[in-house]
Amino acid sequence: MSEPSLRETLRGRRVLVTGATGFLGKVWVAHLLDAVPELGELLLLVRPGKRGGARARLERVFASSPAFWPLHEAHGPELGAFLGARVTPLAGDLEAPQLGLEPDAVAELGRVDAVVHLAGLTTLRPEPREALRTNVDGALAALELARCLGAAFLHVSTAYVAGRRPGRVSESIEATAPNGEAWDAEREHREWGERADAVWATSRTAPIEAELEAEAQAQRRRLGAAQAEHATFLDRVRERWVATRLRDEAHARANHWGWPNAYAASKAMAEQLLAARCAEVPLCVVRPTIVESALAFPFPGWKEGFQTSAPLTFAMSDGPLKHLPANRRLVLDVIPVDLVARGLTLCLAALLRGQAPRVVHLGTSDHNPLSVGRAVDLTGLAQRSAPLGWRDLLRSDAVAGDPQRYRWTSIPALRKLARGAAEALDLAAGALPLPAEGRAAVARWERKVRRSSRRLGELEEVVDTFLPFVLDVDCVFATEALRALDAALASDERADFGVDVTRLDWRRYWLEVHLPGLRRWIYPRLAGTRSEALPERPVTLAAPLEARRP
Repeated sequence: MSEPSLRETLRGRRVLVTGATGFLGKVWVAHLLDAVPELGELLLLVRPGKRGGARARLERVFASSPAFWPLHEAHGPELGAFLGARVTPLAGDLEAPQLGLEPDAVAELGRVDAVVHLAGLTTLRPEPREALRTNVDGALAALELARCLGAAFLHVSTAYVAGRRPGRVSESIEATAPNGEAWDAEREHREWGERADAVWATSRTAPIEAELEAEAQAQRRRLGAAQAEHATFLDRVRERWVATRLRDEAHARANHWGWPNAYAASKAMAEQLLAARCAEVPLCVVRPTIVESALAFPFPGWKEGFQTSAPLTFAMSDGPLKHLPANRRLVLDVIPVDLVARGLTLCLAALLRGQAPRVVHLGTSDHNPLSVGRAVDLTGLAQRSAPLGWRDLLRSDAVAGDPQRYRWTSIPALRKLARGAAEALDLAAGALPLPAEGRAAVARWERKVRRSSRRLGELEEVVDTFLPFVLDVDCVFATEALRALDAALASDERADFGVDVTRLDWRRYWLEVHLPGLRRWIYPRLAGTRSEALPERPVTLAAPLEARRP
């Protein structure tokens, strides 16, 4: 007897999803609603917004996000009824037990077939308390909710839990850290929390307290605030001081174990704890690589967020980054978001059939690798192909190469020059016998130069954050599990759910899809300019929800 098709497997199923308002979450939900209308119900758990509850927030997302444009085109004014018959908003909180759902609310959910946990903190250098609450404790709370509901559990992680392991990375949850040492996720979770308590205690010791008091007073005076507001300024300064030190400590600790950042370490921690605690709950861990612009769905080039290649390509094309510290031969494992969405659907169907692998990589490096050097060259080619203005005549292409040259000739050197110029202007304003209008002009120039120095500093931090992925994370992610799931697809479902990465033409994708998409959706915000006005078509989830309860 043959296996049921993917649509037959998903027919009538009830799936609870976290993270549906994120970039990947929106594309996956839209993909499911578009390609699998037979699905029974999507219960979307979202944090209520400032302008209303979970339902109002979801309705705004459906109304305004480009991810749902294909659904608007397909259903027109009937979209609210279509969605209302298939989507249930749930008000929740990722940082609360059982994701903020009260026991009575959980009991009222009835039968749920799967919990899909997409939500997470994606900042690569997170404040560790936030990373623990969201990426680790949130994942464990989602697992416990799945247990209470008798549901299977699909957890979305990242391929970079592999850290700096060289060579081919298998689809398995490792018991050791990437540096080869024994690593206990329970102990690491506890020690992250203990370090947070210790740093808070340090912030209240006499020397640090005096330093923070002085900074709070200085900020208050600069802003012209009243003395009565001093306590508020002190709290902000203390929180920033603690967060900076915790962020730096967590990053150094992750580097010690062999992870490129605390984000990857927190996701690895979650994976180990989920595997240890899942017991009778069917578990599948999905690990996407670097999720980039859509290849085709909802339309070519759609992208949200700044956590992937956008800041670097923007800085190379429109900014001062003309020498990227990188290893040209390394593989930059990127995958379009809609292929990730298809992969998630394959994994969900396999999980519901009881046939899902424990770990599935969603990436391109093993069968269709894109090198760092080629990505940089294609970015330069796109810039050369753009219409030239007179300012572009002196612009040179960015190159990838020696990190030392980057420090001497690129952003770090420019930042030092800007900082030195600001200090010189400050000295000039105080030492030279200038008239009032002269001092005002010097002060204006000093503010401009300091603003440039800050922006260069932010860009330098972006480069430092992404440096491991283009310089020393030298691995290839095995995708046997994904290819097996793809091969098992019925021929008439391959057009909607197939994930054949070998068909990706990197030149066409990078030049005709990805970079144009970034220019439309991301670069304006990076440049501080207004993004295009998007159409907003009101959506009301109109169907009677109670009729769907089992």
